[in-house]
Amino acid sequence: MANMQIQAMLTEAVRHHQAGRLDQAAPLYQKVLTLDPSNPEALNLLGMAAMQNGQHQAGVELIRRAIASNGRQSAYHFNLGVALQTIGDMEEAVASYRRALVLKPGDPEPTTIWAMRWRRWAGWTRRRPPSARHWPVNPDNPAALNNLGTVFWTLERKDEAEEQYRKALALKPDYADALVNLGNALRDKADLSSAVDWFPQGAGAFSKQRRRP
Repeated sequence: MANMQIQAMLTEAVRHHQAGRLDQAAPLYQKVLTLDPSNPEALNLLGMAAMQNGQHQAGVELIRRAIASNGRQSAYHFNLGVALQTIGDMEEAVASYRRALVLKPGDPEPTTIWAMRWRRWAGWTRRRPPSARHWPVNPDNPAALNNLGTVFWTLERKDEAEEQYRKALALKPDYADALVNLGNALRDKADLSSAVDWFPQGAGAFSKQRRRP
């Protein structure tokens, strides 16, 4: 019975949260925690609500508690990264984005954000971002390889970006996103003769996708 009550409160709280009614969502999350002090979803969402209300340190601590209760949720680590970034702890934020990716390899949101954070952080600390073998990406997943190519492109490591796009296409030759990304990569490297070979293939792949029922 208690579990049903908790789930009902969480569902209502999320509905208020998504509608921007944080003043109604937060008390419901707190009620859940009264019944179940280690409920990871309530801790995570209350932490996000705290962040949205400008209570940044409280948000970080709540999300850390969510991870302590259930450390296998990629979203919790991603949210912690956002929270840590907000309070200026870039090193820990980057580590949290990486943990999110370890749990959900190839996920485009943390992959892209991690790349952007690395680019800024590397500029401040003069640290070089990790090489491809250190990124938590499934080498047999063309979408993950395509995302990794975009990461390297964001980091202005163009040769490595091209390599990942080609690996994605070796697994899935009609992968439209990778075809277009490789064309853009070659164009921006001033390899125009090669780029023009890839753009029509990308356009054709996109066209096939649109025709599918």
